[in-house]
Amino acid sequence: MSGVDQATTRNRSQPPELAGIETTTTKRLDIEGLRALAIVLVVVYHAVNSWLPGGFTGVDVFFVISGFLITGQIWREVATTGRIRLARFWSRRAKRLLPATMVVLLFCSAVTLSALAITQRTTFGGDIVSAALYLVNWRLAGRAVNYAAEGTGLSPVQHFWSLAVEEQFYILWPLLVSLVVLIVAHQVGRRRIALIVAISLVVIVSLAWSIQLTSSNQPMAFFVTQTRLWELGLGALGALALPLVARLKATIRAVMAASGVGLVALTAVVARENVAWPGYQALLPCLGTLAIILAGSYPPDSGLRPHPVARVLAIRPMAWLGALSYSWYLWHWPALIWARALWPNQTGPVYLAVAVASLLPAYLTHRFVENPIRYGPIFTRRPMVALAVGGLCTAIGASAGLVVYQFNHWTRPVAQRSADPVIEGQASPSAGQPTLGATPSGVAPRDWQAISAISSYPVIRPDPLEAQDDLPESYTSGCRQEYDHAEPGPCLAGDQEADTTIAVVGDSYIEQWEPALDLAAKGLGLRVLGYYKTGCPLSVAAIDARQTQVEAYATCPVWARAVVRELIDLKPAFVLVSQRLSEALSDPSDPASPLSQTAMAEGVTELWRQLEAAGIPIVVFGRNPDGALAYDTVYECVAQRVDSLGDCAFEPDTSTARWQKELVAEFGPGASYFDLNDWICSPTLCPAVIDGLLVYRGTTHLTATFAASLAPVLELELAKHL
Repeated sequence: MSGVDQATTRNRSQPPELAGIETTTTKRLDIEGLRALAIVLVVVYHAVNSWLPGGFTGVDVFFVISGFLITGQIWREVATTGRIRLARFWSRRAKRLLPATMVVLLFCSAVTLSALAITQRTTFGGDIVSAALYLVNWRLAGRAVNYAAEGTGLSPVQHFWSLAVEEQFYILWPLLVSLVVLIVAHQVGRRRIALIVAISLVVIVSLAWSIQLTSSNQPMAFFVTQTRLWELGLGALGALALPLVARLKATIRAVMAASGVGLVALTAVVARENVAWPGYQALLPCLGTLAIILAGSYPPDSGLRPHPVARVLAIRPMAWLGALSYSWYLWHWPALIWARALWPNQTGPVYLAVAVASLLPAYLTHRFVENPIRYGPIFTRRPMVALAVGGLCTAIGASAGLVVYQFNHWTRPVAQRSADPVIEGQASPSAGQPTLGATPSGVAPRDWQAISAISSYPVIRPDPLEAQDDLPESYTSGCRQEYDHAEPGPCLAGDQEADTTIAVVGDSYIEQWEPALDLAAKGLGLRVLGYYKTGCPLSVAAIDARQTQVEAYATCPVWARAVVRELIDLKPAFVLVSQRLSEALSDPSDPASPLSQTAMAEGVTELWRQLEAAGIPIVVFGRNPDGALAYDTVYECVAQRVDSLGDCAFEPDTSTARWQKELVAEFGPGASYFDLNDWICSPTLCPAVIDGLLVYRGTTHLTATFAASLAPVLELELAKHL
């Protein structure tokens, strides 16, 4: 995407140690054309991904190109001067990249404030700050595997993740080369070999890491730097190994280039967004890209004519588009986010037209922002001036993000913000509505007619803008298990000095009840051991990768079996379970096989039988209702419609709870069932706010504050099973 200042070759006086390395200002137009191909893949995928489902692989193409060109530039300086002038290197990167970044981040800030949901401002403001600092890939990686981020929309700077990876590479790579230069004696040939060895080690370790993390935690693997470094390193190896291909014949070069184009095109057409990526699959477009680059790298004295692929890539429109690829990459995504916010139900071709139209601001940025600073004499002669300008651009971009981050706090009326501390198990007195009332039989039922008639509350807790942070303690304590973990490791709640222990097992849909479980267990004198794992029921069934975003979520049954073994040793009074999914893969060996409730039921009851045989009762806590809403999330709707909350109600879907109840009935006396769904929704409607408490932090998970308010009801239910 970003490239380098010079991508050149053709100097007939080139010394042997620089064989194949660009040494003049003559551009490699075939590489510019390759950039054009890559950006078209990405733009089409982002606009209409059904047209080009593997277009995201264009980013992999960019990584290899950047690794090749940057390493060639660094090696040229090492070979000719024996050192790297780090300030000059980084100043070139700063003046090339940061001014355009600043302009686009200002636009992203304006889009966020003017067109996107107000509930997203804090999150996206933080994203913009991270993008300005080129750390956003790590922020997105954390959000990708975080169930607490349910309902977070597409960030206007989401595409900056790949730029962040490249910028981190630009900082680390010259330091690695400098270290090798310091260690190895002053001999160019030895240094080249030493660099090849060092980079090969980086590539091997990074690729192995990528394969392992992609199989266990694909959402994180997609974004983090260590799983992508090998792609840039592969291009770097190509730059250093050019002498090995210097004498290749024209026919071999033509075959290499054609094969490379075939690999890139095939991957773009065949790959799907739910495939485990990058992993080993990314080798295809990366090796294809490297083949195209090497095939077009001619020694100055070869006399060879460019092969057909190079000639096509070098035609003027392709070269022109390639020169604009960085700027277009910056602009096309926020333009699409803006268009989808304004016209949410348009067809793919409309969004593609918007993406193509973003070429205009891309061209203007390239012409009037990038080039004047990139080629300005003062910035070329004085690296520190260029670095200072880059730092100023970064500061402006980060400041814009901070404004977005703080905007709601500055502008929302105090009456819409909860200033009261959260008191677990109680509704806010300032809400002006009754808390759960005691009756001779326990707790008074909901008056759904009265609740449905309420259109607003003086204060709503938690504040809808902070609903995503209203989480059980287990989310931050480190005891819950993520995608790549399979250890049982319990979360502690209730009275840890109590003689009676109960176990709570399942995914986030039972974990969300932890605040209520803690209060209820303390009231009953119970010790609670919570075994929670993201996306995993207590089942040995094969979880569908299309629902978990992990290609082979093999840790689920491993974790579930380990939990059961531990529970058999512990002998709790009973095991409380729940889950989101009621279906599993009908064929565990085929990730594309149909989903089956029978397969899930068999996987669940297999472990229930083991607990039953050990004399441990199973209590199934029916999953809470959820449903469809015109807004992406309940909290977004509430934030937008604080005076018309009825617009945020939705029809309940209790299909999973019904399946759980039927499963218990079929299982027999070793299992029992209850749910609190009558306290969350009426038979026909799920209010967004009850007694001043925001019910959902997405459209499926309950807020910790609301869950805690039902502790008295939960306490009565748990007491029945002791």
